[in-house]
Amino acid sequence: MMKSLANMTVKWALAFLILFSASAQLLHAQQNEIPGEEEARALFDQENHEEALKAYRLIYQDNPDNYEARFRVGLLLGWTGRYKEARNHLRTMHEDMPDDLDVSFALIRVLSWNSEFRRAHHYIDKVLAEEPSNETARALKAQVYLWQGRVNRAWLTSGELLQITPDNELALQTRTAIHTTAAPSLESFYARPWDSDRTHIHTIGQIARIGVHPGTDVSFRWSYTQSESRTAQISRSTTALSAAVAHQIDARWLLRGGLGASLYPDGDGAFTGFSAGFSTQYRFRNLTTNAFYNRYGLADTPTLINNRIFINELGLSSVWERNAHSIFGRVEYAFLSDDNARVDFLTEYGYTIDLNSFAYRPGIRFNYRSFERTILGQGYFSPEWLTYGTFAQQLSWNPTETQFYGRIAAELGVQQFQVHLQDANDPTFRYQLEAMAGYRFNEFWEVETMYTYSNLINLNTASADDSFWYNMIRVTIRIRFEPYRNPFVRL
Repeated sequence: MMKSLANMTVKWALAFLILFSASAQLLHAQQNEIPGEEEARALFDQENHEEALKAYRLIYQDNPDNYEARFRVGLLLGWTGRYKEARNHLRTMHEDMPDDLDVSFALIRVLSWNSEFRRAHHYIDKVLAEEPSNETARALKAQVYLWQGRVNRAWLTSGELLQITPDNELALQTRTAIHTTAAPSLESFYARPWDSDRTHIHTIGQIARIGVHPGTDVSFRWSYTQSESRTAQISRSTTALSAAVAHQIDARWLLRGGLGASLYPDGDGAFTGFSAGFSTQYRFRNLTTNAFYNRYGLADTPTLINNRIFINELGLSSVWERNAHSIFGRVEYAFLSDDNARVDFLTEYGYTIDLNSFAYRPGIRFNYRSFERTILGQGYFSPEWLTYGTFAQQLSWNPTETQFYGRIAAELGVQQFQVHLQDANDPTFRYQLEAMAGYRFNEFWEVETMYTYSNLINLNTASADDSFWYNMIRVTIRIRFEPYRNPFVRL
């Protein structure tokens, strides 16, 4: 009896193993079944790039001599953002087929998308050395100049080609892109902050921008601020005006400079203070560094407006981005027109998780500020030092199929500070919450609203009250005008 039961158990076990093995082999065969070329072409034509890439990869692995599969694998690797893999694939294909212009042009585009502009120009020049009148190569050279940030060279190169062939589609696309970036835009905003110190602020303003030359933009800004302290029964106003110029030298260098003025009609009589801002941005591969100097009038409280306090900021910031990772750092020295000073260090790390129409970005942030010792109650930077570390997270929604977009963010952590002539407070739990929603009426009109609530101690809290809280509502309307033919540039 026991022997018979044991034999039956073994038979059932063998049958199960055979059935499981057969099912696994069938599933494996289904997963690795070579798709037909018509199926791969259909996916390619439907712009289903990920599935098309899988299909063409299987076809190419099965038949390495299949030209269409090999070429489209390189194209799709580039279109799906796998630039280095696409570069290596197409470069090997170019070595095997050096006279194939389709392969050369695809390689040039991938090199440009990977910011390898010098190599892209090298391959273009090789084509032009063999065929000086090749329209595609000349048009592609203009496009690479545009991607490189050398907008003026892109304008001139595309213009030279259009004089010969006015209907060259690629050159016309380059011209349209330049016209679009130079198109005028207008941003109008209203901001309404208030806090637990019973400070209420109303700010309205506008920013107008226009491209005056390929790679060069001019912007104008004005704002009016009414600040009221309901505790001290003080109300003051100020108007700020400024103009700035930004010039993109190439893909690496961007220069900005601006001058302005703040008008103070209240107090002991009218007064005008001058403001300025200068910055130099340098970008190399995954790193972008910005050196800056800014001077502007403070309007966060009626006392600051009444005393006509200006802040001067001098600093250096850098951001490193690679795939989903980003690291940001900033060191800043600031001083006021009343000689009060501050050193500020901020660093943060974030990781972006793409969820189709959504993007989730968790991260950590650390900030340290050291303030100049001042008499209690004097100066804007009243805490002697301040430090906090937070866990920040952000969920953004920006689908292409709808006109709505939005973002919610939360920053939770611990903060500690010390006020002059007082002991440092115990580390306390602090947070900042933010919600933003926007709507695009069309490609030219857009409205955006944002609400912020925070109890983080910052520059707005000169008293450094441990029970401080801060709110702000902001509404922004953006208008982008039709691209126009720039009158400052001639073909």
